[in-house]
Amino acid sequence: PVACGYLRPAVLLPARWDIGEESLRPVLLHELAHLARFDDLGLLLQHLVQAVFWWNPLVWFITRQLDLEREIACDDWA
Repeated sequence: PVACGYLRPAVLLPARWDIGEESLRPVLLHELAHLARFDDLGLLLQHLVQAVFWWNPLVWFITRQLDLEREIACDDWA
C-alpha cells in the first residue's frame, strides 16, 4: 500500500493482496496518516535537498532519520 497524490490524494492497494479485514484497517489508517500529515510534500522537499547536497553524508543520515521518524509518527497515529 502507498499514499500518493498532491491534488487528489489516494491510497493505492495492490490488486492481489489477500489480507483480512481486521489487518486492513491499521494499514489504511497508517497510509491516511501520511496524507493527513502532508508527508508527500515533506518527502518531495527532502528529496530535493538530498539531490542538491548528494555529496554530504550528513544529509544522507538526516534523510534516513526523517524516513524513520515519519513512519513511526504514522504508526502511532494508526
